[in-house]
Amino acid sequence: MRKERIHELNNRTYLPGRYVLYRMQASVRITNNQALFHAIRLANELNLPLKVVFRLDASFPEANYRHFEFLIQGLKDFASGVSLLGCEFEIRTGTLEEAFLEPLSNAACVVTDKGYLRIQRDWSGWLGEHAPCKVIEVEDNLIVPVESASHKGEWAARTLRPKITDKLPYFTSELEDEIPVLTCRREASPELSALNERILTSTLEKLRSDAWLIPVAMKGGEQEANRLLDVFVKDKLASYDNDRNDPSLVATSRLSAYLHFGFISPVEIWKAVEKYPESAPFIEQLVVRRELAHNYIWFTKNYDSYNSLPEWSRKSLELHEPDKRPFVYDLNLLEEAATHDASWNAAMREMIQTGFMENTMRMYWGKKLIEWSATPQEAYHRMSYLNNRYFLDGRDANSFTGIGWCFGLHDRPWQERPVFGMVRYMNEAGLYRKYNMNAYIGKWS
Repeated sequence: MRKERIHELNNRTYLPGRYVLYRMQASVRITNNQALFHAIRLANELNLPLKVVFRLDASFPEANYRHFEFLIQGLKDFASGVSLLGCEFEIRTGTLEEAFLEPLSNAACVVTDKGYLRIQRDWSGWLGEHAPCKVIEVEDNLIVPVESASHKGEWAARTLRPKITDKLPYFTSELEDEIPVLTCRREASPELSALNERILTSTLEKLRSDAWLIPVAMKGGEQEANRLLDVFVKDKLASYDNDRNDPSLVATSRLSAYLHFGFISPVEIWKAVEKYPESAPFIEQLVVRRELAHNYIWFTKNYDSYNSLPEWSRKSLELHEPDKRPFVYDLNLLEEAATHDASWNAAMREMIQTGFMENTMRMYWGKKLIEWSATPQEAYHRMSYLNNRYFLDGRDANSFTGIGWCFGLHDRPWQERPVFGMVRYMNEAGLYRKYNMNAYIGKWS
């Protein structure tokens, strides 16, 4: 594994502990989990068993029953697989102190996977500060590590693309597919497995009463992610470039939520598609656009704030704030999908019912929220709220960046017009001109 993927979070040493601890948070999978592989190799070097701990934080900001049901399906998937490796797997709850002080006190060293959101960075920082032993962070949820791709926030895909593509061969050639064999194996503990199951059940019961939102048909976990990847490669990849923007077709991979929860590695997806000559448009989305989103949240402190938007777009939107809006809807009507716009209503229903929306409709959906809100600041707040509440992949680098794009992020000024100023505009007539919108609307009527 390339040294650029490995980061030491403190300057402490290995201790004579009882096990190597893998704090799993962002990579809930076994296949191509380089943090898990590194932890196994360290455990073998130290002749120690491996303990895997996942902290289930039911208070995660803006997450609800829908998101946790999907996550918990993935945790159950992981639990059934990791026991075959001879690792002890424990789910813990409570604050960081309550969850980790006891496991840390018995660890020889700690390995953790890397998250990019502010809250995930805070968690890793706490771990590095409070662990009495060495803490190693492994970056395996981007193909090119974020600071290897660029040392600054990039203006647009065109400025990041050459930096990414130049480094792809280097960072895709060294990762192991084969899971290392753990030498100090532990048999699965029925008591611990039962405790994990009780924690998962009680968490969902609490969320059902405190943060209920209808679950979706999509099933979480590594196995389902791999199945969707197989379907995409066999049935959709060849026509992806022609069909991907048409919301009436099911032409995309549907893997965004699985990437968000760490159920599948982007490297795994890349390896499955890169040998096909028609894969270039998909790789552009998987690598360049996705890593541009992570570049944005990594180098932008307030990435989830209206004030993080480009200065030119904020000035232009605010200059046109007094413009008359053709329609202004309150939030309740928006959540009820009760606007005058049949295309937008269909997109909102798709989001509510499935936790997913095709990218063309996400852009249109967001642009209309700008048009139908009293101020651009209100539009940004509404977009963030609806995005994070309903989408399975809400609260993700791609989501925060997608919201920003609707307001001009990673885009250029366009011809000035009412309400939008110089921010790019979209209209319903354009959808009908390009796509089979009657089929899409009928599907979600």
